Amino acid sequence: MNSILDILFPPRCMFCKNIIHKGQSRCVCGTCEGMLELIENFCEVCGAPLTEDGICECSGEDYAFSKSRSFAVYDEIAKTLIHDLKFRKRPEYGEKIIDYLISNHADLSFAADADIIIPVPLHKKRERKRGYNQTAVLGAELGRKLQKPCFEKALKKIKDTLPQSDLSGEERRKNISGAYSVRDKDAVNGKIILLIDDVFTTGSTLNECAQTLLNAGAHKIYCFTVAKTVKAKTVKVKTVKQL
Repeated sequence: MNSILDILFPPRCMFCKNIIHKGQSRCVCGTCEGMLELIENFCEVCGAPLTEDGICECSGEDYAFSKSRSFAVYDEIAKTLIHDLKFRKRPEYGEKIIDYLISNHADLSFAADADIIIPVPLHKKRERKRGYNQTAVLGAELGRKLQKPCFEKALKKIKDTLPQSDLSGEERRKNISGAYSVRDKDAVNGKIILLIDDVFTTGSTLNECAQTLLNAGAHKIYCFTVAKTVKAKTVKVKTVKQL
């Protein structure tokens, strides 16, 4: 049946949209797969690539979360994929992204003891306009793969903030301060939580969510994002081996 469907509706690359040929990954073509950059030799706290002398760009930061990991560098390839998921009404990309991460051995062992998964929420006005929360799509699929419950509604965004992408680091922290609340404290009390978002930029959003969860009684917070923005001079990456 799959072979017939592949002839009628051949799978297309999530990045370049070209047809994927037999023997390649079912969601990323060989060309794009070879350009995707994975982060290695990363900071144990924020997950960013370390400099040659082992220093991280987050040095001096005091995060509320214990550890964060990101699968790939937020370059043009990853940006295209995430923007399609967020802004072009392609929620089905969430399942494909998680399938791809798991098949390429995304390192989630750091959060093996997590009790539950919680996605970073959107404000209700933005979610209504978009039609869905892309991070909730990622979290639900990751929960199925890891066999961990995903509490999509555990966190609520109570402030309709400005888009973080338009702001500086300090502006991001001020913009997001006090923007979240916990709907059900009993659901997070004493729990180790894996917090999911699409992109780690400065960490302000993840940090605010983590602090909100800790204030509500959570025991520990881990974070995982699909991609992370990095400073050019610190990038130490490897390309994905073609499947």
